[in-house]
Amino acid sequence: MNLKNMVKSTRSYRKFDSTFKISKNDLIDLIDIAHFSASHGNIQPLRYLIYNDEKNNPKIFSTLKWAASLPDWDGPIPSERPTAYIVILSKKIDSYTHCDAGIAMQTIMLSATEKSLGGCIFASI
Repeated sequence: MNLKNMVKSTRSYRKFDSTFKISKNDLIDLIDIAHFSASHGNIQPLRYLIYNDEKNNPKIFSTLKWAASLPDWDGPIPSERPTAYIVILSKKIDSYTHCDAGIAMQTIMLSATEKSLGGCIFASI
């Protein structure tokens, strides 16, 4: 798939198949690709946490605000919730941090599309 079609195919999903499990290796692959993304001043301030287990996923889910344009919707029902999360943190906060995080998140989303996976970027945590 060429880049234009990849970008056009990448969507923010709000409902997932909770029976589909994403492996730790797939999550690591997505992060490894993001490491090649541009970073202001080449300082690489981002760090990544991955979760794909039934103990931690509900904790992450409870912190998210789903679809701000739908204020009466609390997010997907349990059978439609994500089975994995990548949390991006920064060891340095400055006026460019959000740019590095945005570039990394888009790279992860494109990589997920290439693997026939879906995702959703959250800033409302």
